[in-house]
Amino acid sequence: MEDTLKLILTEMKEIRNDISGIQKVQNDFSKRLGTFASNQDDFSKRLATFAFNQEDFSKRLDTLTSNQEDFKKQQIVLIAGQKRIENKLDKFNAYVITSMGDYTDKIINHFDDTAQVLNKRIFKVETELEGKSRQ
Repeated sequence: MEDTLKLILTEMKEIRNDISGIQKVQNDFSKRLGTFASNQDDFSKRLATFAFNQEDFSKRLDTLTSNQEDFKKQQIVLIAGQKRIENKLDKFNAYVITSMGDYTDKIINHFDDTAQVLNKRIFKVETELEGKSRQ
């Protein structure tokens, strides 16, 4: 019986050691679980920040898309304006060329008329001089 009691005590010591080991593992597990919970809170905060940033990014992307559409519309208006300017510039060039031709003709006619008047005066003066020189 004494041997049996010793055997039982030995078994009880081993059970206590096993329980102590289990308690250590349980404490370690609890610490790790606490760290995991802390990390989970940090992850949740980061996830919330990410969601907020994603919403902000979506808003900015919508704004960019809207601005891009406005830019395209303004570009179309500018292209149309440029075509109008080019058409008016072509008309202006044609007008300038026509006007220059008209004014050149008027200047030539004016010089021709002036030269004709001067030639008549010179002829008249020469005729009078010849008439006086014959006298």
